[in-house]
Amino acid sequence: GALASGGLDLPSRLAMLVTSVLVIPLLEEICFRYFLLGWLRRAMPVGAAVVASAVVFGLVHVAPAIMCYVIPLGVALAWVRTWHGTLWASVVLHACNNAVVTLVLLAAL
Repeated sequence: GALASGGLDLPSRLAMLVTSVLVIPLLEEICFRYFLLGWLRRAMPVGAAVVASAVVFGLVHVAPAIMCYVIPLGVALAWVRTWHGTLWASVVLHACNNAVVTLVLLAAL
């Protein structure tokens, strides 16, 4: 089963890693940095658009303790997307962030 000897088995760990490092960053970057940030940049100055998209990104992550980390991450992701002019820059940064967080979490299980 998924829980073996008090932790997650290897297939569950791999599924968690693939989802958090590949799937989630790509989907979230399309939603938040492509669609939302793109729309906001047409409606307001770029700095305000970066902050507004980061706040929405943080609010979607619901838990206040997580928001304290995710909102600044959202600013960094939006800035990287804007600076480099490509969504791939923010996807790679997001994937790296999620890899670190997921590996730390899996090490603790």
